[in-house]
Amino acid sequence: MSDHAHSHGHDDHGFAHVMPPRILVGVWLALISLTALTVWTASMHLHPFDLLIAMVIATIKGLLVALFFMHLKYDRPFNGLIFMMSFVFAGLFVMFAMFDTHRNQTAIAARGYDDPIKEAWREELQKAAEHAVVVDGEHGSAEHATEGNGAAGEQGASTPAENQGH
Repeated sequence: MSDHAHSHGHDDHGFAHVMPPRILVGVWLALISLTALTVWTASMHLHPFDLLIAMVIATIKGLLVALFFMHLKYDRPFNGLIFMMSFVFAGLFVMFAMFDTHRNQTAIAARGYDDPIKEAWREELQKAAEHAVVVDGEHGSAEHATEGNGAAGEQGASTPAENQGH
């Protein structure tokens, strides 16, 4: 076979773009700087703008990675368009979720608690405290409730399954 049959250019199966190291290092330094900026702005506690600032910085970082490390800057424009549309749709999803979260904050506050997990823990601690009072009232102290003849369940101590009814 001739050398022509085996020598395929990059144009035959797509193309590859070799990035100069100075560009790659420059993009990497920009990513490190943007990460430092994210940490710095998070410590400033700009409450109404925390999420917006973090999302803008993350979007810029994502674009740098896509454009240079994924070579979208040198790829077909259609691939860049598809990538940009994914950013638009992801932004829309986050925006609608934030609208819903903001809308429901008044209903959550009206219930008297902010976090259902914290509320569940409060209920469990209250149940445990009520059980300790019952044990304390029957036997004089919680330590004596588990001492009877070396068995934990003989004198009023109950299993976790039994505590569910209290």
